Amino acid sequence: MKEVPLTLTDQYTAALKAYLTEGGEAQLEHAYELGRCAMAEGMGVLELAAIYHRSLTVVLAQTPLSQESQATLDAAANFYTESLSPFEMAQRGFQEAYSSLHKLNGELAKRAIELKRANGMLAREIREHERAEELIRGLNVELEHRAVALEAVNRELEAFNYSVSHDLRAPLRGIEGFSRVLEESYAEVLDDRGKDCLRRVRAASQRMSQLIEDLLDLSLMTRAEMRRAKVDLSALARSIAAELQQAEPERRVVFQIQDGLKAEGDARLLHVVLENLLGNAWKFTGKRLSAEIALGATHHDGGTAFYVRDNGEGFDAAYADKLFAVFQRLHSTSEFPGTGVGLATVQRIIHRHGGRVWAEGAVDQGATFYFTL
Repeated sequence: MKEVPLTLTDQYTAALKAYLTEGGEAQLEHAYELGRCAMAEGMGVLELAAIYHRSLTVVLAQTPLSQESQATLDAAANFYTESLSPFEMAQRGFQEAYSSLHKLNGELAKRAIELKRANGMLAREIREHERAEELIRGLNVELEHRAVALEAVNRELEAFNYSVSHDLRAPLRGIEGFSRVLEESYAEVLDDRGKDCLRRVRAASQRMSQLIEDLLDLSLMTRAEMRRAKVDLSALARSIAAELQQAEPERRVVFQIQDGLKAEGDARLLHVVLENLLGNAWKFTGKRLSAEIALGATHHDGGTAFYVRDNGEGFDAAYADKLFAVFQRLHSTSEFPGTGVGLATVQRIIHRHGGRVWAEGAVDQGATFYFTL
């Protein structure tokens, strides 16, 4: 047990004696203050009880017992009880604090479990994210390898196309030349059937020659270096329209070319695009007494789409996806001449510009070709 200071014992004894002899609320308040002093000095209830016992022994030794002894002891008990009040209040406060702390610890434990569970989920998500990133990196590497391989294959195909097309021109020139000699020099020895066969041979060789030229142009359009600049599409279209009208001045065709159509791209390649699209519109409006061809722009997917529209023969929309394939034609050459390479060339040029091209139309209701850059 802690050593009890004599000074506090003396104060307690004097206060107890004063209360037993004089009484009053002031002495009880003094008892309460002495209890607070004992608690402030770190004493417990047992130590305060020892002080009370010593003080009561001293007071009783100094006070002779009488008939009022029981009342004296009751008063002493009241004094002791009052001196214990600070300890009781502190005990209650401690109990309340302990209860709050226990409740708080329970909540913290629950939060800790929730946090542990959340950390586990986060760790799993991080691992899944890392695995996804690793998979994406692997796919990107594979995609790069495939892109390199595809580019190499495309270069080989273009080189093969160019080589074959170039090598075919020489024998075709021979066929055309000898056919012309036969037609010019030996016409009198050929009957009508022979002359017709000769004309068919020359027409076929000329068509093949044009087809080879178109294939060579297609190859060049794919391999040519691009030089991007601001291009005035309206001006290009007007010059192409003028050439078309000059070639067939007897035709009545109304061109509606929107002013101020500009785009970023290779001027030479975009000239080829408009030349093919306007040329097709000119060709497929050939049977119209009043033909109309328009070049304009419209909003599409947050950007600009240019279009060439005509009121010509049109096409069956079910076959729209075949229009841009090489050698694919929806009309016979007897109706409308051509090799079936022009729109394929358009598509390749547009793709090189990072855009897309598509068509809308209906049979005998005209067609509209759209492209973005």
